[in-house]
Amino acid sequence: MDLKAYYRKVREIEAQLPGPLVVVVSIETSDGGKGGVLTEVDKFLAAKHIAEGRACAASVEESDAFHLRNQEAKEAAEQAASINKMQFEVVPAKTYPKGRKE
Repeated sequence: MDLKAYYRKVREIEAQLPGPLVVVVSIETSDGGKGGVLTEVDKFLAAKHIAEGRACAASVEESDAFHLRNQEAKEAAEQAASINKMQFEVVPAKTYPKGRKE
């Protein structure tokens, strides 16, 4: 394998990718890679996986749907966490004037 050509290809792909983070769709591989899984990774890792044929860049629609699902899952997790929190209220003890007891 020619490493110069490999990294040149990775840099070319990286230059074409938008933004610092990219949503990629995995491609099924013969070594057990599961296809169709969406993941958000940095540009270099996305370019590396695309160059190796393990993933392809997600379409705008797939990317938007991925972010929407993640936002909904985050909100559901936060709501579940807030439900499970116990809240206590400290009530001061009743005080009586000196010498008086009830």
